[in-house]
Amino acid sequence: MNQRTSTMRALFLATAGFLAATPAIAQGLSETLSIDTPVWYVGNYEAQLEGFASGSVFTAAEDRGPLYPGGYDDDGFTGLSVASVRLQRLYDSGLITGLRANVLLGRDELSGDAYGNDFLQKLYFYVQTGLGRVEIGQQDGAGYTLGLTGPQVDPHVSLENPEITFFRNPFSDKKFNTFTKEITAVKASSNAAKISYISPRLIGIQIGASYTPNLIKSIVPFTGNPGNGANTQGSVWEFAASYNRRFDEITMGISAAYARGALRNPTPGSGDIYDWALGLEFQTELGETDLSWGGGYRVSSGYGYSTGTVYHSAETERVHVSALAERDSWRLGAEYSNTFVDAPIGVPRYVIDGYQAALGYQLNRNFQITAGWQHYQHERNVGAYYNGNDEIGMDAGFVNLGFTL
Repeated sequence: MNQRTSTMRALFLATAGFLAATPAIAQGLSETLSIDTPVWYVGNYEAQLEGFASGSVFTAAEDRGPLYPGGYDDDGFTGLSVASVRLQRLYDSGLITGLRANVLLGRDELSGDAYGNDFLQKLYFYVQTGLGRVEIGQQDGAGYTLGLTGPQVDPHVSLENPEITFFRNPFSDKKFNTFTKEITAVKASSNAAKISYISPRLIGIQIGASYTPNLIKSIVPFTGNPGNGANTQGSVWEFAASYNRRFDEITMGISAAYARGALRNPTPGSGDIYDWALGLEFQTELGETDLSWGGGYRVSSGYGYSTGTVYHSAETERVHVSALAERDSWRLGAEYSNTFVDAPIGVPRYVIDGYQAALGYQLNRNFQITAGWQHYQHERNVGAYYNGNDEIGMDAGFVNLGFTL
C-alpha cells in the first residue's frame, strides 16, 4: 500500500468516525444547512428550481505493464453540477401542463453525463392527466424512465450510470473507459427528441412507450437536421412496463423494456439497433434497518451500446447487481457489474468487471457525504491498453460530497 492510499483510507475512517461520534454536531449541521427547494406561485402557475452538485476527492492506482513499468497513480478532485427548471400550470380539473429544462453547469474530464456532456441535457413539454403523462421534446425514453437496475448508496458515484469516475488514461488525460456505456437500463434513444407516454400506476402496473423519429437533439421531434450518412439509425420505438407489489414483509419491483430502430443507408455487416433490459428490486425492513437489493440485465446490438456501430453477429451485454442497508442517516451498500462487448473477428472484444463498496451519511435532504472504494478489471482480445497489456486492473478510494436542491 503506497502513502497516498494510506492517507485516503485514514481520511475515510476519520470522516465516518467524526460523524458517528458527534451526533449532536451532525444534527446541528443538518438544521443549519437545510435548504428548501425554491418554488414560486403566480395564480395557477408554478416555477420550481432544482439541481445538484457532486464532487469527490480521490486517489487511484492502475496496473503496471511494459509501457508503464511503475504503474500509474493519480489523485485529485472531480465533479459536476446540473440545474433544472420546471414551469407548469395547474388547472382546476387536475390537468397539468408544463415545461422542464436540465442544463449541465460544469464538469471536468473525469465526470459528465450520459447525454454527450452538452450544456442542454433535456428540454421537453408535458401534459399530465389522470390517464397518464405525455412528454414531447429532448428527454429520456420510456425504457430508461421505468427501468430498475438495483439500489445505490449515491447515484452520482456508482457502477451504474456513473456521473463521476476516478480512472484516467494518462495519454489522453481523459477518463479511461471510452469502450462502453455503463448503463443497464434501455437507453438506445438517449435524450434525442421524442414523444413519450407514461401511464399511471394501476394495480401495481405502469406502462410506457416512446417514439424517436431521428437520433438528434432537438426541442421538437421531426425537426432538426438528421444525418444522411451510412449506418444511420432512426424511427426508434420503445416499450416498457414495471410492476410493484408487496408480499407480506417484502416489496418487489420488476421492469422490462425493449427498443428497436431502423437502419438507414446500411453497409454490409450492419443492422438495426435493438436494446432490451430486465430489472428486479426487493425491499424489506429488519427492525429499524431498511434492506433493499436487486439488479438489471441489458442486451443491445450496439457495439458498447453505441447506436452508431451495430453488428449482425455481436451483442453487448451487461449485468449490475447491488444491495443497500439504510438506518437513520446511514447508508451502506455494495455493487457488482459485468460488461461483455462482443465483436466480429479483428474488432476488440472487452470484458469489464466492476466492484464498489460505499458508506454514506445523509446530513439532511440536501447533503450527503459518501466514502468508498472501487475496483475495475478490464480485458480485451485485440490490441493493448496504454500500459502495453491486454488487461489492466485499477483501484480507487474516494470521499464524495453531494448537494441536492
